[in-house]
Amino acid sequence: MHDREWTFGVVPRRLVDEVQLQAVLYPLTGRLGARNMPLADEEQIIRESTALLVDLWRSRLSSLTELGWVPDPGSPNSATYCRNCLPTFATATPRTRTCCRRYICPFCWARWVRSVWLNIEKAFPKPAKNGDSAIFPFHLVEHYHTLTVPPLPDDAVNWNPVTWIGAYVKELVSYRGEAIRRIQAPGAFSLTTVEPVRRGWRIRHRRLYKVAADYEIEEDTLRGYVTRHERPSKTVIAKTVGRVCRYPRCLLRGDPERVFEWLTARQHFPTRLAAAFGAFRKKGKI
Repeated sequence: MHDREWTFGVVPRRLVDEVQLQAVLYPLTGRLGARNMPLADEEQIIRESTALLVDLWRSRLSSLTELGWVPDPGSPNSATYCRNCLPTFATATPRTRTCCRRYICPFCWARWVRSVWLNIEKAFPKPAKNGDSAIFPFHLVEHYHTLTVPPLPDDAVNWNPVTWIGAYVKELVSYRGEAIRRIQAPGAFSLTTVEPVRRGWRIRHRRLYKVAADYEIEEDTLRGYVTRHERPSKTVIAKTVGRVCRYPRCLLRGDPERVFEWLTARQHFPTRLAAAFGAFRKKGKI
C-alpha cells in the first residue's frame, strides 16, 4: 500500500475545531501569519500546516519503524495504515481510515481532544442571569505538576530504559485516583504525558477540576501550577482543554530512539494515561 495524497478543502472553524488546532496543529507546526489576517488566508495556512504535519508524522513513523517499532504486531500493514491515517483540521479527499493510535498519532490525538472537550463542556450549566451580569455556579480549575526523572535509577543494574520508565509511570498513575479525591470536585479529568528530554524523562500531570464557586482549595492540596477560571464560558473551556490536552511535542520532534523506548515501554503495561471522573466522564472509554 502506497502513501496516499490528499487534497485539503473546507477548514471548519467551530469552537470544537479550534480546540483541536490549539492542542495539536499550532504547537507542532507553529501558528503562522498575523493575528488579524483575512479568514481565507488563515484557512490556507491551516491547510498548508496540515500537509506539513502529514510529512512530519510520516517521517517520525519511518524513523520508528526502522528502529523496530510495529504499531500492531498482529497486522503486517499497521504501519502503512498509520502513514495514511485520515488528517483532521481540514476536509481531506480521498477519505481514508483512521489508525486509532491516539498515543502517538497527532491526528487521532486531535480527534480524541475533541471528545474530551465535548464531555467537559457539557458538564457546565449555562450561567444564571443577574441583570446584565452572569453568575457561574461552578469554576474550572486548571492544574499542572511536572517532574523530571533520570534515564535510569541509581540501581541501574536491575533495569534498562524500557522497563524502568514503564514501571515508574505505572506506579505513578496508580495514585491518580487518590490525588483526584483530595479535591471535592463533581467532575475531574487527568492526563499524564511522558516525553524524552536530555536529562531523562519529563512527566507531566495535567488536570482539570469542576468545583463549586464557593469551594476553597487549600494551598497545600495541589502542587505545581494552578489557575482558577471563575467564568468558564464555552470559549474559556475550549482554550483550557486545548492547553491541558496539548500533544507532547517531543514525541514527534524529539530523539526517535528515546521515543521508541517509551512506545516499547507503554506496550508492556495496560494503564491508561488519561481518565475522566464524575461529571466529566462519558459512557465508554476515554
